[in-house]
Amino acid sequence: MEVDDCINLKVPPQSIEVEESVLGGILFIESVLDIAIKFLKPEIFYKEVHQVIFRKCVELYDKNIPVDALSVANALKKSDQLELIGGRSYLSNLINTSTTTVNTENHCRILLEQWMKRELVKISYKTAKDSFDDTEDVFDTVKKLDDGLRNLMETVTSGGRSLSAKDIVEKFETEIKHREKLAKNGIVHGVKTGLAELDKITGGWQKGEVITLASRPSMGKTSLLVHFAKSAAESGTPVCIYSLEMSDISLMSKVVLSVSNVNVDNLRSGRMTDSDWDEFNKSKTIIQKLPLYIDDNPIVSIRYIRAHARIMKKRGLCGLIGIDYLQLTDMRQDEKNRNREQEVAQTSRMAKIIAKELNVPVLLLSQLNRRAEERNDKRPILSDLRESGAIEQDSDMVIFIYRPEYYKIFEDNKGRSLKGYGELILAKHRNGAVCDVPFGYNMSLTKIFNYDEFRSARSGDPDSFIEPKSDFPF
Repeated sequence: MEVDDCINLKVPPQSIEVEESVLGGILFIESVLDIAIKFLKPEIFYKEVHQVIFRKCVELYDKNIPVDALSVANALKKSDQLELIGGRSYLSNLINTSTTTVNTENHCRILLEQWMKRELVKISYKTAKDSFDDTEDVFDTVKKLDDGLRNLMETVTSGGRSLSAKDIVEKFETEIKHREKLAKNGIVHGVKTGLAELDKITGGWQKGEVITLASRPSMGKTSLLVHFAKSAAESGTPVCIYSLEMSDISLMSKVVLSVSNVNVDNLRSGRMTDSDWDEFNKSKTIIQKLPLYIDDNPIVSIRYIRAHARIMKKRGLCGLIGIDYLQLTDMRQDEKNRNREQEVAQTSRMAKIIAKELNVPVLLLSQLNRRAEERNDKRPILSDLRESGAIEQDSDMVIFIYRPEYYKIFEDNKGRSLKGYGELILAKHRNGAVCDVPFGYNMSLTKIFNYDEFRSARSGDPDSFIEPKSDFPF
C-alpha cells in the first residue's frame, strides 16, 4: 500500500473553518496579513483554493499593493485563477464567515499545528513503509526520517530571529559607534523628548520601549504628552496619538497653545483679538507641517491601536505612539470572569508587544491611585500605579509627574518659589539612572520648558526660585 493510500484511510488533520476565518480576516482588514505572514505559507492551508488565495495575497503584499477582496479578485482574474477558486462570490463569502481579528495569531497557530500533524503523518507512513521493505537500507531510512523532521522544524521556525552571541555583540558594537557619532554632534540617538535634561539621562525615547507617564488627574499628563509629541514631530519623527479622553479638537487646542502665544482665555471663550488670530495663523503654518496624527475614537481597544499602528508604520507614518490613557482603553475580552487587574495587565502587555513589533517607543499614560495624596510629601511611588503591578513590570521606564502647586505648596522649606515648578520622577529606568528631572510650565500648563531656561526667564530675582538638583547623573 502506498503512503498516500494509507493517509487517505482517514481524513487528514485540518480545520477548514479556521482557514476561512483567517483568509476572510485578511481580505477584510489588511493588517491581519501582517500577522498571518509570520506564521503561514501557502502549503500550510489544507484546501487547495485557499493556498491559491493566500499565495496571491502574499504576492500583492510583496508588491506593496493594498490587499482586499477587490484587489485579490483582479489579481486572480489576471492569472486565470478566479474561476478556479469559485469566483468573486467565494471571496465575499470568506469575508462574511470571518470572525473577529482578535484571535488571528491563535488561528494561525492552529493551522500551523494541523499542517505539522499532516506532515508527521506523511513522514511516519513513509518511515513505516521503508522499514517493511527489505531492499531499503535501515540507515538510509533513519536518515530520511531525520531529514524529514529537520525540514519540518526548519519550516516551523523559519520566522525565528535567533542570533548567535557573536552576531549580536557585533550588532551592538555598530549601535555603540552610531551613538558615539551622534553624541559628538550633540544629537540624541533616540526620539527627542523636548527636555534637554531628560534627553541627557535617557538618550531620548528608545525604540521598542514602553514609557509609562503616570499621575493623579489634572497633574498634566496630556500636556506633557503633547509636549513630547510636538518635540518628536518637530525633529522629523512621525507621531501617532490615540486619545481616548479628549477629542481631536481639544487635543489640537493644546498643540496650538504649546507653539503660540494665543491668549488661553480668549481661545476658549471665542473672544479672539487680532493679535490672537495672528498668533494662531503662525502656529497653524507650523502645525500643518508636523507629521502628527491623532485618533480620538473614545472606545478604541488596545488591539485596534495595534492594528492601526501597524498600518501607519507600514506607510512610514509611525515613529512614536502616545496612548491617553491606559485605563480608558476598551478592555472587553472574550474570556468571562476576567477582573479589572487582569484586563489592565493584558493591555499593558499588549502595549509592550506593540513597541517591540513596530520597533517604536510607546508613551503610555496611566492614572495613579489616591495613596500618594495620603502621604505628607504627596510624592508618588511605584506602588501607587493604579490597579496593576503589571504596568511596572512591562514598562521600561515609569515616570511620575509631580507639581507642588497642585497640592497648594507654593514655597519650599527655604522660602523659594515653587510656582511653575514641576518634577518628572523617574521611578523605574530599566537601562539607566533613576532620578528626578525638573521642568517649568506656564500658568495654564500649556507650555513646558527646560527648568533652567524657565528659571532664568522668570521676572524678578531668579535666585528666588529653587536651584536644579546638583546630583543629576549628567
